[in-house]
Amino acid sequence: MKLFGLFIIGFLLGAGIAAAAVYYNPLTAVTAPALAGEDWLLYDSPVANNLVLAHDGNARIRANPAGIPELWESTLEGTVLLLVELRNADGSLYGVGSRISVLAENTDLLRRGVGLQSHWAVSAPGRGIFFVIQEENIWPVLKEVVLPAYYSESWRGSNRYTLTTGPLESGYGLLLGATGEFREQRGRAVERYEIRRYSRAAGPVDMSAELGIRLPRASDQRTAVQEP
Repeated sequence: MKLFGLFIIGFLLGAGIAAAAVYYNPLTAVTAPALAGEDWLLYDSPVANNLVLAHDGNARIRANPAGIPELWESTLEGTVLLLVELRNADGSLYGVGSRISVLAENTDLLRRGVGLQSHWAVSAPGRGIFFVIQEENIWPVLKEVVLPAYYSESWRGSNRYTLTTGPLESGYGLLLGATGEFREQRGRAVERYEIRRYSRAAGPVDMSAELGIRLPRASDQRTAVQEP
């Protein structure tokens, strides 16, 4: 019986050390890209003020509007679809953006954190359409906001995050122009968030987000072949 008790104590101690190693692992920290010259497009909490938020029913976030059908197809398992109004800094409408996000297959909590892959399609009336391919590490938000909210019903504060990690080597997301004035252009993108209240039942009920985009200026278009 004594040996069994020592085994249980050792097991719990080992589990605690392992959990602490994951929680405080410096390898999963996010290094934000060096921001310079971005145009910022703003949107609000996906569970409160935007047009559509839909998922397969398994995400710990409230769908919006209430009663919207779930993404039931097996190929969409784990997918979150967001449709938002993107606004300029002065509040004027820039356009409409749809974002499809899914957890990355190469997520490695010990070395890379929790990866998220997202694809934006942004339509700017009178200007054209562009796409953004983005990789993020959402572990800092899970660690500092979601987990505390899970154990205490809700979290309040004012945490800012820039979680974009690629796919460009600089840590930026990749912007690809499709139509209109964006046609055949290649640029970069980054996303940042401010979370003020997170509910265990609903998700980020008070937050703001910004999609930063940068297209090559006329003076550097010829040098922007590999990366803007």
